[in-house]
Amino acid sequence: MVKLTNDFLKKSVYKFKPSTSLNRREDVAINKVTHLCLNDKSIDAIGDISHFKNLSVLYLYNNNISILNNLDSVINLTHIYLQNNLIEKIESLEHLKRLTKLYLGKNHLSLVEGLNKNTCLQELHIEDQILQPGQQLKFNEFVLKNLASCLKVLNISGNNIESLKELKELRCIVKLEATNNLISDVTDVCETVAFWFNLEEMDLRMNKVTSKKKYRDKVILSTHNLKLLDGKDVNSVTRNFLRNLDIFKKEREAILQKQKSKVAPFSSDITSISHHMPPSIRKSISNENDEKKTPKTTNLTLTLSNSVTKSVKNSKESLYPTKGFFPKSFHRMPNMDSSTRQYKNTLKSQTHLSENFKNMQF
Repeated sequence: MVKLTNDFLKKSVYKFKPSTSLNRREDVAINKVTHLCLNDKSIDAIGDISHFKNLSVLYLYNNNISILNNLDSVINLTHIYLQNNLIEKIESLEHLKRLTKLYLGKNHLSLVEGLNKNTCLQELHIEDQILQPGQQLKFNEFVLKNLASCLKVLNISGNNIESLKELKELRCIVKLEATNNLISDVTDVCETVAFWFNLEEMDLRMNKVTSKKKYRDKVILSTHNLKLLDGKDVNSVTRNFLRNLDIFKKEREAILQKQKSKVAPFSSDITSISHHMPPSIRKSISNENDEKKTPKTTNLTLTLSNSVTKSVKNSKESLYPTKGFFPKSFHRMPNMDSSTRQYKNTLKSQTHLSENFKNMQF
């Protein structure tokens, strides 16, 4: 078991002899220490290292550390590298007010917590956590609220994440790495990145969403300053073209919708027109409307034509009965010629009316 302590550091790094008190030479040397490279030292625990008050960068990656403790005493830490350890919980970091970069990739974390007071944290690298089957990395809501105003770089690749929705609050994000996850919904991605006005780089490769139709175009349209998407540049020419195309499509849809809304219902057209027709035609149209209350507008001319034709036929039968209906002597009556002429004129007039209705456009 190797425990990181003041004595361990003095002995292994600076070859000082362990002592209960520091002499002046040791004190001066320790106060000058700003960086400690302790990676690959088989360290499995962190003890008291409070003597290194000016320590700002600590490298502890590739060790066997399972519990984070005693780091809050080193208040000047700005960078901590803890990749490839056995850490299961983020703790003992809340008092590190100057912490700006935290590397926790390849550990055993399932929940991002314990960062509620780190108001200067700009980069969080928490990729490739070793998770249980069916488990995905989650974020504590209080951590998200705290990081909303400071976090600029986030790496959450390889954590079985299905959605980016919970990250909407991170409005200062400039770079997001979320490769090798389970993200599949384009709409979900677009709605989220729309909140990130400062986003310049995003990588979603090895997610199902990248194979969706128009994925790249939709994401570019939803962002504001994106310059690199999935390793490919996003230039201003592409962005402007997509925006103009989107505006054109929306305007065209609005025009078509407006034109469609102007088409009056068929029944109201028939009713308004039928008021100016002879009684026999109005009755025929009324019967048609009763049988079919909401016919298609495209059948307007045909229905009117059929109605007029039916009315003309009825008028013909009433004005000029079929042969044999009256005695033969009736057909030889002297005044029959004037009646015939009157009928022919009426028939001609109504036939002309029928032709006009056929040519009408509504």
